[in-house]
Amino acid sequence: MKKKQLPILLLMSLLALSMIPVHSLIASEKDEAVSIVLQGKSIPLYPPFEITRTMMFRDGGTIAIVIEDAMGSSLPFCLDGRIKRPSKIRHVYVGATHPSDAKAKQVPIGSETEKSILKILQSAKIGEPHPNIRQDLVATVIEELEKR
Repeated sequence: MKKKQLPILLLMSLLALSMIPVHSLIASEKDEAVSIVLQGKSIPLYPPFEITRTMMFRDGGTIAIVIEDAMGSSLPFCLDGRIKRPSKIRHVYVGATHPSDAKAKQVPIGSETEKSILKILQSAKIGEPHPNIRQDLVATVIEELEKR
């Protein structure tokens, strides 16, 4: 190869790399997707994960968390803490920040989906300091899921 061709080849390689979508570079092979399975549908989420919002409802203690993945997908879920719930077991609901929301889907206790949510929470970083993001709420949900 001639020395004159090398800079052109390098430039073409850089141009080709610049056309690869950024999300392809973010989710490398070592950052395997974590799948959340809901009603037979698998929702892949890619690390790194970031907690963008937490809240606690005045219904007895429902805790809601919203997570964003490397691709910009959001996953809202909650740990049921309603006083007037049908059982004393605190179920996880995915798809909404409160169990009474029509989009909320109950996750079976001890399921792979629950384990995936726990894995995501354990590795997630908390977004920029904000009064609406509480580490204690995240810790409570992690503790509850680790017991199962």
